[in-house]
Amino acid sequence: MLSHTILCMKNITLKLDEEVLSRVRHVAVDEQMSVSAWVQSLITREVSTRDLYEQDRKGALMILKDGLPLGGTPLSREEANER
Repeated sequence: MLSHTILCMKNITLKLDEEVLSRVRHVAVDEQMSVSAWVQSLITREVSTRDLYEQDRKGALMILKDGLPLGGTPLSREEANER
């Protein structure tokens, strides 16, 4: 049995300088995409990148909070203050 996912797409309006829009059109053609599809892929990629960054950031903060297992035993106060 095939499963189909229906995506509800919303339209947005962008205001771009004519020169920028001309360049965007050329880039989209080079990528064999419509301007709309190219902008959609660009935005999707950026959001995904930010999501991955946030996951990595949270993981790094957890490691900092919990510390790294370095083995050994903690130093006593006297051992830590020996010179």
